[in-house]
Amino acid sequence: MKIEYIREFVLLAEYKNFSLAAKKLFIAQSVLSRHIADLEKDIGAQLLLRGTHFVELTEFGQKAYRIFTKILSQYDSLSKEAVDYRSGLSGALKIGMLYYSIKRDFGDLLPKFQAEFPNISVTSSPYQPHTMYEALIDGRIDIGVLWMARHPGFEQLNYRIIATSNAYALLSVHHRLAGKSSIRMADLADETIILLEEDTVFNKAVTEALDRCGFTPARTQYTAHVDTVPFTVRETNGVHITGGKVVFPQFDDLRAILISDEAMQMERALAYRKDNVNPAIPHFIEVACGGNVSFG
Repeated sequence: MKIEYIREFVLLAEYKNFSLAAKKLFIAQSVLSRHIADLEKDIGAQLLLRGTHFVELTEFGQKAYRIFTKILSQYDSLSKEAVDYRSGLSGALKIGMLYYSIKRDFGDLLPKFQAEFPNISVTSSPYQPHTMYEALIDGRIDIGVLWMARHPGFEQLNYRIIATSNAYALLSVHHRLAGKSSIRMADLADETIILLEEDTVFNKAVTEALDRCGFTPARTQYTAHVDTVPFTVRETNGVHITGGKVVFPQFDDLRAILISDEAMQMERALAYRKDNVNPAIPHFIEVACGGNVSFG
């Protein structure tokens, strides 16, 4: 049973005239008559009473008209949804967010995207950088924010830069450099640099920045993850390097001091797998990178 035959029958049922319906459909009257006959054969019931000057619906034809009208409405609606889905105007998008910079990265972006694409369902989840990277590689999320670096397997991903952040040194208020408004990496030549044990992704971004500066730490100390940084800073009087100014409100004995070396600037990017064909991704990238959206 062909959908175009159903559409022709519905129009004929409304016009009740083969000649007028055929003209409306831009087909010959004989072709319309043959299509209706084929439709009746497929259904196994007579739909029309045909006379020399009239066309009437049989009782079954009236029922078929009501059902076919609903079918066409649903079919046309589904066809439009399919077009929207293929073009990325509807569907679903799974987004990963760095849990400590959700507002900075997505505070403006998500409302703007959802206003422009209301038929795309967005699911967002917070991650640490290394778990974000794993989720991207495993295909558990479509797109996420990563610190730019040559991570193992980075070639599997596409990247679009969304922001460049100055590096900051997080240290104790009792540290010898705590009174400065900014420092250079040379000022940290004799310091213990605190790295994240679990977060190999952010560590890679930091070590690449250090390499760009030609800086080799005198000593390194590992702490479990970003939430344990304040405790390790206190215990070791060391320095943790962050991408952007990170604030720990509950720790008023810490200071974040700008590192003025240009080579220490770090980039954040929206990343997505090269083989991910979700049609909503290009629209999200366009809003993020081409629209009037600000990033911290």
